[in-house]
Amino acid sequence: MTLRRALAFTLFSALLTVGHGASAQVAPAAYADTMSDQITLTGIRTEDDYALKTNSVIQQVRLYGGGMEYRSRRWYPFEVIASARYLAGQPLDQRFITVAGGIGYVRSIPYHREHFYERISPLCSLQVGATRTSSPDMMYLYQKPVIGFTMLTSAGIDYHSLGHIVVRPFFVENQYLPFGVQGRSSVYWNYGAGIGFSFHNHRNVVSIAY
Repeated sequence: MTLRRALAFTLFSALLTVGHGASAQVAPAAYADTMSDQITLTGIRTEDDYALKTNSVIQQVRLYGGGMEYRSRRWYPFEVIASARYLAGQPLDQRFITVAGGIGYVRSIPYHREHFYERISPLCSLQVGATRTSSPDMMYLYQKPVIGFTMLTSAGIDYHSLGHIVVRPFFVENQYLPFGVQGRSSVYWNYGAGIGFSFHNHRNVVSIAY
C-alpha cells in the first residue's frame, strides 16, 4: 500500500468513527400518537339551577355521590365514553341515577414525561343518555319517579402518576334535563375529582433521529 493510499484510508476511517460517535450522542425524539384506555372512579357534587321551598325555607338542591366511566382511546385523540353514576341529597332526599355515553377529545402527554406538566392531559366530552330522578316520599316534583333524556358537557384534566394510575384533580359538567320544577327543563352543575387506571395500551411510539 502506497503512502497516499494509506493516508486516504486512515482519513476515511477517522471520518466514519467521528460520524458514528456523533450520531450515537443524538437521542431520538419520540412521541405517542395514541393513548391507553382508562377506567375512572369519580366523586361528584351536584347543584341545581333552582331551589325548592320546604317548611317555609328555600333550599338549594345539592346532591353527592359517585360514578364510573370507561374511555376507549383507540381513535385518539378522540375517545368513546360510557358512564354511570348515582347521587342522593337534600332537600326531600332526592335520588339521581344517570347512564350515558358519547365522545370525547383528549391530548396525550409526551412519551418520556420529563417534566411535571408533561404528565397532564386536558380532556372534554359530550354525552347523552337517560336520568332517573325520584324521592322516597314522592314529594319531589312528581308523584312517581321520572325518567328522561339527559345531555352532559364536561371538561377537566388527568394527571398520569406512577405506573398505570391516573389522578383526575377536577372536572366540571353541565347537565341538561327536560324536566324540573313544574315540568320545566333544568340544568345541573356537577363538580368532582377521581382516580383511574389505564390499560390496554394502544400507544404507537414513533422515533425520529435528529
